Amino acid sequence: MATVDLKTARAAKKHLVDVIGSQPNVNGVGIAPVNGGWALKVNLRSDRSRAKIPPEVDGVDVKVEVVGRGVRQALARDRGRGRIARAR
Repeated sequence: MATVDLKTARAAKKHLVDVIGSQPNVNGVGIAPVNGGWALKVNLRSDRSRAKIPPEVDGVDVKVEVVGRGVRQALARDRGRGRIARAR
């Protein structure tokens, strides 16, 4: 696959979320750096939905990882002071 820029990856992510975002086995959809470009990354709770995930969307590769049941990990920068604080 050719190198994909970030703008293209973001547009493809929106499309992928529309297609698979409502599946209960999907923990998250993101963008990951790969070989000087970008790919989409799908986190699944279990392997049973892997076949429903397309290998590419709008020319952007899709990587799948089974991460298990999700745990809330929302983090936020603490007002630019360099400290990481848990989001409420």
